[in-house]
Amino acid sequence: MNRVAERGFAVDHSKINRWNLAYAPLIEKRSRRLSKFHCGSVRIGRFRSFNAARRNDKAVRGGAGLRKGLGSAGEWTVRRQNDLDALERNIKKMGDYAKAHGTRHRVHSKMHKSVDVAKLQEKLGGAVGVCCQKVSEAEVFARGGIKDILVSNEVRDPAKIERLAKLGSDIIVSVDDLAKVAELSEVAAQAGLPFEAVELDSMGEADVIISITSAFSPSLMAKHVSEGTHIACMGTDTKGKQEVEAALLAKARVFTNEVAQSITIGEAQHAVAEGLISEADITTIGAVINGTHPGRSADSDITLFDGTGVGLQDLAVAAAVVDLAVEKGIAIEIDF
Repeated sequence: MNRVAERGFAVDHSKINRWNLAYAPLIEKRSRRLSKFHCGSVRIGRFRSFNAARRNDKAVRGGAGLRKGLGSAGEWTVRRQNDLDALERNIKKMGDYAKAHGTRHRVHSKMHKSVDVAKLQEKLGGAVGVCCQKVSEAEVFARGGIKDILVSNEVRDPAKIERLAKLGSDIIVSVDDLAKVAELSEVAAQAGLPFEAVELDSMGEADVIISITSAFSPSLMAKHVSEGTHIACMGTDTKGKQEVEAALLAKARVFTNEVAQSITIGEAQHAVAEGLISEADITTIGAVINGTHPGRSADSDITLFDGTGVGLQDLAVAAAVVDLAVEKGIAIEIDF
């Protein structure tokens, strides 16, 4: 109710209930269409938990394990040959798409948590390694033979940093605190490993920057961002969080799902507290969608979106994007 009232609508609980009765079936129908299987050939077997993979990681089987349905720890058990065919076809399709657009892509381990699938993505799709969220995940993929591993979440515990240093793979760690860079460098030196800290100055070449951290001090500064850049701040909201410099919000057109959350526990809280922007300077993304706000008015505008997390809105936007892609003939259908 508060979110609706914030957008200038006067409604009561009975109207919200009527909306729910009217639109919930439509939303369910749309989401079911997006998530259902596209053919009757899909038979994916059981998947052992990732914790089990860590405990039982005695040997890592290759693609043959998938074909035979061996079900070793940390891999999908594929019951039918055509399931593997669909998997390989989709991996090649993704690789071809990335190559055609002159870009590299990295395996997101969260999608399958499988060493075998990651190796297929490297071999057939040209992926450049994997992205993990935790040290324990990185350890499983390193033992499985993956040589290029990005840990996208900051590693704070000194014991975990030492575990990373022992993996024997090329490890990239994202940090949002310069002190953490010094700790990583020290551990690498003790282990006799090469270490390189990469500055953010090259961010000026980016058209889109997405931050997903739980930082309490900014790592992205106003000087790092060029004109015309779009920034999406997607890190967890809490009192004191800050992913980008407050001055950056003063330079940008700021949008969000929910203004009240953005200025209290979201990315705008510091800029508002310092008097650099006011609540009135922040626009709800819904206003752009329904046409009451122009959004970007010039190519040189820096735009910043503070994602506060509205699941229903995410679903509606995703459905609209899919429909538009189908309409324009650029959608890529993936077999499941």
